[in-house]
Amino acid sequence: GFAPHKHEPSERARRIYLEICEQLKNREFSDMPAWEAFDLVANWNFSRSPEDTLAACDTVGAVACDRDGQLAVASSTGGAAPMLRGRVGDTPIVGSGFYAGPAGAVAATGLGEEIIRRTVAQRVYARMEAGAAAQEACEWGVSLFPDAIDIGVIAVDRGGTGRASNRKMPTWAL
Repeated sequence: GFAPHKHEPSERARRIYLEICEQLKNREFSDMPAWEAFDLVANWNFSRSPEDTLAACDTVGAVACDRDGQLAVASSTGGAAPMLRGRVGDTPIVGSGFYAGPAGAVAATGLGEEIIRRTVAQRVYARMEAGAAAQEACEWGVSLFPDAIDIGVIAVDRGGTGRASNRKMPTWAL
């Protein structure tokens, strides 16, 4: 099948990664035989089977503003299925899956390749930097996508929070 990945590690990066794995293989992980024998399916503790979760991968993003006005963003991907092993999605790419600066903090979730193509987090941030409220900027960011492409954006600035998506997804702003 066709997978429209935008970023994959270079062959040199893969070799370095494999060399590091080989070095670590006989170190601290070698005394963990229980991990090697771990059976994910037998120990699965969710109501859906592992196979059912293939389409349920997603990102968790968090944006925050503390009492001193310091802004921050964090993001963690659940991956995307089916994708090639080693695929690099939007989550770790500054400006795509996350962005923070003096004007606010932004996190995005959805189809990573499309988020990368549109540098969503940076563009939503730029709207806030130009004076838009976090909510307005999030709604604008979602409008960059056709309805067929899932997208969700959350943001915070010193004036409040924003959240928008084009599909049913859990988004909270506190």
